[in-house]
Amino acid sequence: MEIRNLAVYGSMFLISASPSLADDETSDTEKKKPSNVCINTRSESYFSPITDEYVFVENGRRNYLLTIRKGCFGLRRGYAIAFKGSSRRICSNSRAEIEYTDLQIAMPSCRIEAIDSVKDRNEASGIINERERAKKEAEKKKQDD
Repeated sequence: MEIRNLAVYGSMFLISASPSLADDETSDTEKKKPSNVCINTRSESYFSPITDEYVFVENGRRNYLLTIRKGCFGLRRGYAIAFKGSSRRICSNSRAEIEYTDLQIAMPSCRIEAIDSVKDRNEASGIINERERAKKEAEKKKQDD
């Protein structure tokens, strides 16, 4: 009889432990997934291009880092940057675009690949540096192979 109790307690422990193990695995997986960040375009936005690939945006009380699709030449020196279209909300998975004025190109537009919510411009710079370092490491590894 005591053996049955141990077996029951043991299986109860395993059953109760299994969901927590699954939760740990899920949380690790969720951490790796990029989140879908959205910007309310009704709020006034201030755009500050960092490079041709990254733009820092102040939108109300929130700050964002936009990652722009490659090939957006002149964005760094562009001005009058704005979200293209009339959507009230732009999300990182919405295939939205920005447009800007450049002295050499009339109103070019570029697709937004990702939107990251950031605390401030310093955090945005840290993300950019981390991504650039990862790109260089990947290129170096590719050349070594």
